[in-house]
Amino acid sequence: MSERKISCYHKCPVSSFFMFVVLLAFSFLIFPVSTFGRASCNVPLDDPVYRDLERVIGQGLIESDLWGTRPLTRFEMSRLVHEAREAWERLPQEERQRLGPIHETLTRLEKRFREELDEGMGYQQSSSSFIKPAERLTAYYRYQSDGYSIFNNEGTNYYEGSNALIDLTMRAMIGGYVGLFAQPRLIYYEDRKDVRDIKGNEVENFDIDFQKCYSKLELRNFEIEYGKDSLWWGPSHHGALIMSNNAEPFEMLKLSNPFPAELPWLLQRLGLFKFNFIFTMLDKNRLDPVPSQNPMITEHDNPYLFGIHLDFKPSPWFEFGFNQISIYGGEGRKALSLTDQLRVMFANNNLTGKLSSNTETSIFWLSRWYRFSDFLPIAETLSFYGEWGGEDQGYPPDKRAFQLGLLFGDFLKCQGRLQLRLECADTSTYSNEGTTVWYNHSEYPATYEGRVFGHHMGSSARDFFARLNILLNPKLEIGLQGDYERRGIFLDTQEDATQGQIDIYYRYTDNFSVSGSLGMEHLKNADFISGSSDDRLFFSLKTQYWF
Repeated sequence: MSERKISCYHKCPVSSFFMFVVLLAFSFLIFPVSTFGRASCNVPLDDPVYRDLERVIGQGLIESDLWGTRPLTRFEMSRLVHEAREAWERLPQEERQRLGPIHETLTRLEKRFREELDEGMGYQQSSSSFIKPAERLTAYYRYQSDGYSIFNNEGTNYYEGSNALIDLTMRAMIGGYVGLFAQPRLIYYEDRKDVRDIKGNEVENFDIDFQKCYSKLELRNFEIEYGKDSLWWGPSHHGALIMSNNAEPFEMLKLSNPFPAELPWLLQRLGLFKFNFIFTMLDKNRLDPVPSQNPMITEHDNPYLFGIHLDFKPSPWFEFGFNQISIYGGEGRKALSLTDQLRVMFANNNLTGKLSSNTETSIFWLSRWYRFSDFLPIAETLSFYGEWGGEDQGYPPDKRAFQLGLLFGDFLKCQGRLQLRLECADTSTYSNEGTTVWYNHSEYPATYEGRVFGHHMGSSARDFFARLNILLNPKLEIGLQGDYERRGIFLDTQEDATQGQIDIYYRYTDNFSVSGSLGMEHLKNADFISGSSDDRLFFSLKTQYWF
């Protein structure tokens, strides 16, 4: 583990040009900081360990995380847990006694990644080849009213009445350098006669498929992944402007570095660094996300998507990064030369003809402050984060959107038991007045299998979100959240959606958990019909077992 530990930071302003960093990223890979060469599968974004890890980070026990780049691999998780344990041992005794719930959370994380921790610290060497046909089993039941708003669940659709899902995660390793992951699932829908999904396809009572399935090759901190997997680019919780898990996972090629590294020469001043480069082909019969319209776009089926994500951490308390995606090409277009491809990826021509594309860019940041109770009496830790972006028209893209967030990591100073999060987002800023931009494009909307793969609120919308997590004891946690969205702001009629939800999560053992959720939603001008209203609800129950 020691050779992967990163402890040096550089506190200086960022002055490097975006494309210059992109080009140098490849050259630095020849000399990575980490020389650990074993492949490691990603921890799924819906795994509760992310919530546990963020609670530990919020106490200042981890400084080398890059929270804007998710998912994390199992070995990266273990590295962060090890760093937290070392920081915990350095705390004064009175501080450790005060933060008892945090120690319980850290101990639970160590048990979950014990195999990777032991190998990283040299206690034991795992087999270079193995197969785990069952790692996590999930059984999920959901009852809901027709049309209840669903988001950030990897594109899984639920319909009126009873819905049930069973999935299994499995992984394997070949020779220590090739990792394999699969998540088969079975979904059951109650009587689905004459019911169609968002793209107009008939819904069957049973559906069996692979939610995720990928392979990856790791060589000296350079990872090549191919298959279906989810991404989250940015530090937010409720939605990301460019890339989230709101839509079904892409079948993509991804190049990345699983462990933070340092760029060479003068760029070392930018601190720790992670990147994702992705390339994929989107679906046929794509959906325009403009509320109340949703026409199908079939002129350019199966367009390409190229994405860049760069994440820097020049100091323990500050992280920032860049995102850019370009959607272009597809059926009915002439084949593009390499020069044309680079022009589309790295310059926003905004032309008609074969170089037409839809480009979205954003910058994001995350600042954390610890132990400042005199300044903020209601909490000892605070995270302030956000994302600011532009879409399409000019260069840089000039149709603006933003989101901001606050996380009080130790709300009301209750030994880390309370976390309060506030977020807002807007794709209807003054620069977009009168136009339904963001995710909407006449040829290349930013949707996949019927859903926006950025922020779930969609085009010309505003969102306000609040959530309080309450850790009652090591086994029981409660979540209270509220959400307000105004959708289709520049349409003749806007739809207002107000949601309230309560979650209960109970860890019966370290390997078995039960959780339940109850949510209610009120819509004004429901389905964008002036004067109409509707009240909807859902109830869910989930059990998970880790083998």
